[in-house]
Amino acid sequence: MTTLRTKRAVSALAALTLAVGGIGAVEIFSDAAAPAAHAATCPAPTTDITSKMTVGQPELVDDNGNATTNLTVGQTLGYKVKWSTSSKVTAGQYFQYKLSTKSANPIAPFTFDVKSASGTVIGCATWGSDGTVKVVFNEAAEGAASWDGWVITRSRLTLEANEIGGTQPFHLTETKFVDVNVKKGVGVGEGFRKDGFWTYPGTVWNKSRTISWRVTIPGGSAGLKNVTFTDNSEDTKWDFDCTDLTSQLKNAANFKLLAAVGGANYAGADLSNGSLSKNATITCDANALKIQIPEIPANQFAVFTLYGRVENLVNGRYWNTANIEAPGTPGASVASEKLVYGADAGAEAKQVFSIAKKVDDSAAALTDDPDFSFEVTLKGPGVDKTETVTVKKGQTYTYPDKLPVGTKVTIKEKNLPDASVLWDNATSGVFSESDGVTLGADKKTATLTVNPEKDYTATVTNVTKPKPTPTPSTTTPTPEPTPSTTTPAPSPTPSTTTPAPKPTPSTTTPAPKPTPSTTTPEPTPSTTTPAPKPTPSTTTPAPKPTPSTTTPAPKPTPSTTTPEPSPSTTTSVPPAPTESTPPSTPSEQPKKPKNPKSSLAKTGANSGILLGLGMAALIAGGAAVATRRKMD
Repeated sequence: MTTLRTKRAVSALAALTLAVGGIGAVEIFSDAAAPAAHAATCPAPTTDITSKMTVGQPELVDDNGNATTNLTVGQTLGYKVKWSTSSKVTAGQYFQYKLSTKSANPIAPFTFDVKSASGTVIGCATWGSDGTVKVVFNEAAEGAASWDGWVITRSRLTLEANEIGGTQPFHLTETKFVDVNVKKGVGVGEGFRKDGFWTYPGTVWNKSRTISWRVTIPGGSAGLKNVTFTDNSEDTKWDFDCTDLTSQLKNAANFKLLAAVGGANYAGADLSNGSLSKNATITCDANALKIQIPEIPANQFAVFTLYGRVENLVNGRYWNTANIEAPGTPGASVASEKLVYGADAGAEAKQVFSIAKKVDDSAAALTDDPDFSFEVTLKGPGVDKTETVTVKKGQTYTYPDKLPVGTKVTIKEKNLPDASVLWDNATSGVFSESDGVTLGADKKTATLTVNPEKDYTATVTNVTKPKPTPTPSTTTPTPEPTPSTTTPAPSPTPSTTTPAPKPTPSTTTPAPKPTPSTTTPEPTPSTTTPAPKPTPSTTTPAPKPTPSTTTPAPKPTPSTTTPEPSPSTTTSVPPAPTESTPPSTPSEQPKKPKNPKSSLAKTGANSGILLGLGMAALIAGGAAVATRRKMD
């Protein structure tokens, strides 16, 4: 006995993981009961912001979201539309666009939620039977700085196959189309296979028949006997409705023997005239189905349809496993994905961050308005850079570019600016504790991660201190030239040694003959240096004068060559007095010598000289008188 096993997977709104900007899978719910389930998260549309957004043109995509123009008759295909907001949105704002229904129709109108990776519903959308798609944002979407997203809505292709090598237009909107190549459906199946597709509304669709599994078992060239078919619904998203399924399998229209398969052949008449379904033994529970077939003739095919029940249609891949056991059966396994039902919608939140600058200038008022510089490092999906930004006192800087969610931001203040005050470096550049911001050990580095629901703000404070009052420099500057503390040598003055006065011309001019007198009068004392009284010579006594009555002695006349005393430090000797005329008194006191150290010495020397000269004059005068007398 040979056991054949085939796996069949159906993508119904294929699972999508959007790993951009920290946003994970976005799940779409779509079934008949969906509108009631969305009431709490889908606000009434209030403001159309379509004109303020960027809404792209639709493009055709396959079940995996890849662009395609190669289609198969009856397949489902998606319309993909990209959109983005340039700023924040508020609850009730919406955008919409309309798709054409000429080439493909919605399988059924439905409403779906858009969820973030954390499970938060940020909005809801509807796709009507007329092709209109409307997306409404709710309060959960208000936190992001902007959104970038897309929507894929899936339809059933209504175009027939075109001629081989030809193309035909596929209408995306009322005015836009693309040329597509539409091929025929599944070809002839030579082996054991299981095809899956979604049951369309308007035929036999209901929850118990959401998925249609078509099974083909070939009899081969020799035919098969005692065939056992087992189908296990290992996928927990669907199961069997045994009551409905058993009645369907007993209907010859759904369980028949065909000479050929593929295309229109599946609609052929039952060659067994109902005996195939009548003789089959069916055993069913919710998770497993077993069918025993007595015989499948050579070169013929046993074909029957199984229905899967889906209570809550969710996005994901729907699959199951089928096995056949029969003596001499050649093994065959075929998997084919035929239909994706519903809509895919993804939205990537973009966010910003802010830096708030505070200055505590209570100690010293900051009178100017400098720029404070910060080093900002960004590392995240699609971004890796370091840059410098500036902030003013009391202002909040918001990063201008919208960043992907999950971007790590590191902020540190750079050198403090020159300003009208000094900065307290120990307490400046310190960040405050705040929501979503992690601080370094010294609190001078702040780190945050861009969050889709909130704009985080890092607040940093600088503290001032007054500039000190200017004081003299600790290094004494070279002073301006001032008089030396050492008294400079005085200007040249007359010699401190008073030179001996030159002898007056009286030493060469003979003294006039004195008038005879019986006595010699004493000279008048000088006001400064009195002349000593003449002492009679001890050797030559003065002779008695001869009385004369006729010739009186003339008055001596001072020599015309004798100079007047000058204000020199040396005092001139006055001329010798006569009997009738006392010696002249100097007209002024001699000036004091300029050198105080030699004044006494000078005075003593001068006095001695004057006394000597006076004595010489008296002696000479006496001698002259004596000679005159002898001559007389």
